[in-house]
Amino acid sequence: MDTDGNVTCGGNLSVTGTSTLTGAISAGGAVAATGAVSGTDGTFTGDIDGAGGFRMPILFSQDDVTASQTDTVLALHGGDAALVNLPMYRAGSVVGISAWTEGARTGGTCTVDATVGGTKTGLTAVIDDTNTQVNSSSQAKDTDTFAADDLIGVKLTTDGTWAAGVTPSIIVCVWVEC
Repeated sequence: MDTDGNVTCGGNLSVTGTSTLTGAISAGGAVAATGAVSGTDGTFTGDIDGAGGFRMPILFSQDDVTASQTDTVLALHGGDAALVNLPMYRAGSVVGISAWTEGARTGGTCTVDATVGGTKTGLTAVIDDTNTQVNSSSQAKDTDTFAADDLIGVKLTTDGTWAAGVTPSIIVCVWVEC
């Protein structure tokens, strides 16, 4: 440490406990911490590999959701209806799903299920008499994993009495952590 309070490290820096940094963090080698590290700036010349990864939303939608659908594959929101899955650029896991209907549910049930490679994960959001317009579910990281280039999607199922006002469109967000 110099007289200005700066620390220069020629090798790897390992911190155990909590470190609060008020200036810039510059690292050309590895920085490891078993506790919290916080600061205002950071410059890293290598890869940042966080145990928590980062979360990314993927949006899907269907206009005018009708009754009696079974495992209907939803299209990516705002795209061509034929684009129904998004390939992942690296490995990760599905950690959440949220659904929102434009009009509040007036009858029946609508269930959306996140998919990996076309297979339902079991992570669902349900619009029903309890959650009439918005519902979300989450799960622990690494419960439903995917590899690089696996396709993430959504399947929608409605019962025979499903109705959601005059505008029953739905937006679904699948949350992934990579």
